[in-house]
Amino acid sequence: AVIELQVDDEAVVQRVVKRGEDARAAGLPVRADDNAETMKKRLKAYYAQTAPLIDYYNDLGLLRQVPAMGGINGIAAELDAIVREFMIA
Repeated sequence: AVIELQVDDEAVVQRVVKRGEDARAAGLPVRADDNAETMKKRLKAYYAQTAPLIDYYNDLGLLRQVPAMGGINGIAAELDAIVREFMIA
């Protein structure tokens, strides 16, 4: 299976920025890539290099899409179901 975690780009950027701000506020080290510019570059690379494969894997019947903006338990349950589906196949 190929799993596409579907997220809102701007929300992901804001989460990364907040993670850096929270670490800084807690006196913890801030990862060098916890900033908006780096995350936007990573998203751009994803759309240029990885996203074009979505149709390919979908056409093979291997693509599973998981909305990944919800709670961790729901996302984990969906991922578990996908893994189980392909373990049985």
